[in-house]
Amino acid sequence: MSENIFAILAFFIFFSKIISDLCYRIKIPPVIGMILIGIIIGPTGFNLIKDHNDLDKLRFFSNIGVVLLLFIAGMDTEIEMIKRVGKNSFIIALGGVILPFLMGSAIVYLFTQNTILSIVIGTILTATSVSITVMTLLNMKKINTIEGNTILSAAVIDDILGIIVLSITLSFIGGSNLTLTLVYMIIYILGAILIGIFIIPYLLDIAEKFKSEKAIISVTLSLLFIFSWAAEKTELAAITGAYIAGLFVGNTKFKSKIEEGIATIGDSIFISLFFVYIGLETHLDISHLDPIFSLLLVAIAVISKIIGNGIFAKFVGFDTPRSLIIGVGMVPRGEVALVITSVVMHKVPNLIPETYFASIVFMIMVTSIITPILITLSYKKIKEGGVHDS
Repeated sequence: MSENIFAILAFFIFFSKIISDLCYRIKIPPVIGMILIGIIIGPTGFNLIKDHNDLDKLRFFSNIGVVLLLFIAGMDTEIEMIKRVGKNSFIIALGGVILPFLMGSAIVYLFTQNTILSIVIGTILTATSVSITVMTLLNMKKINTIEGNTILSAAVIDDILGIIVLSITLSFIGGSNLTLTLVYMIIYILGAILIGIFIIPYLLDIAEKFKSEKAIISVTLSLLFIFSWAAEKTELAAITGAYIAGLFVGNTKFKSKIEEGIATIGDSIFISLFFVYIGLETHLDISHLDPIFSLLLVAIAVISKIIGNGIFAKFVGFDTPRSLIIGVGMVPRGEVALVITSVVMHKVPNLIPETYFASIVFMIMVTSIITPILITLSYKKIKEGGVHDS
């Protein structure tokens, strides 16, 4: 192991908490400060961490952080609430996939006249990185509101729809087997539901009787990582598996005990490192950036989610302020868009030119930073308008 990794971890953990405290004091979302630490330290800023082994180890810690974050969000979600918002969430997710895909594909085609590239970038724009929204809602204690649960449910459905769109796109250009992908997804979802209903409560009952220290937390972490691993194996996102695991664990009688233990582990180290790592892996090469295209891509990324998700939220019965919050909450692209981009670049090398890759990274960075600000402002508008939380 590199002798630097412990010093790097110490630096990030310590300063992420200092920056978070500062953000709380000046009333801006702490997640912004943590992402900015990574941007300043990373290749977009001073590029202080150049050893690939150190970066790989940080990626490992950040991956644990994001699954812990979504697991905690799942635990804070009531299954009864999911049943209430499930149909609406599906409709809202459709709006957040269709409009970004159409708008993104159209603008890229105008610039490139390349149909395949247009479809691919349109697909990248369908992604939603709910982890940034989740952290903001958790900090604001709004995760268990009806709009918070709707965002979470819609984001999970959005991931599934986005992967289906990606699989369809890659199947056309020879990079994926669509039928196999859909079969894997169905098997995973059905298997997760059966395990969640029948096996998880039984395992936790057994774990509670163990004499070993914190056995129930250890068993829960094992379940979390198995669900996340299986989700990735079936071409779903690991965060989707983590959220589903949290959903079932959170609806057992052990919720309070487990949540306290997992939150202590996550908040102390891993979750902060995840957000720092988002900034750290943002490699924005200004020399390859097309300013006009980049700004248009950002505008489409923001507007298409706010309008697509927001209008569909309004259609299913949400009032205007909450429709706005739902739309804003689906804006960040973060690690999910980066994963889709890397899959495309691996399956079809040289399809995305450096200029457009730089613009995609710029869009991801901007949407990740502005979303917490927009969510905070949207909730202030609810408060000022005298609308009560549900």
